[in-house]
Amino acid sequence: MADYFLYISIFLIWLMLFYHLFLMQGGYFFSLKVERIKELWWSNIPEQPMVSILIPAHNEEVVIEETIKSMIRLNYPKNKLEVIVINDNSSDLTGKDC
Repeated sequence: MADYFLYISIFLIWLMLFYHLFLMQGGYFFSLKVERIKELWWSNIPEQPMVSILIPAHNEEVVIEETIKSMIRLNYPKNKLEVIVINDNSSDLTGKDC
């Protein structure tokens, strides 16, 4: 009886290994397909609209610089991007250099 459990467990282990191998192969082929679609999409991208990003800032002296830097690093045409920082009556030095 113990031999049957051993054979069944070995069979199930190999079955799961082949199943995961099948899933990994499918994921690899899907990633190749997505790369081709992404290249086609980027080559035929329509003209992008003008975008305004409003950033309300109330006592954000510590983090406002990193927030603005992250908005500048966006992957969007710089001539179509407008970043507006709104100082909301801060009591610290958030709007000092504005």
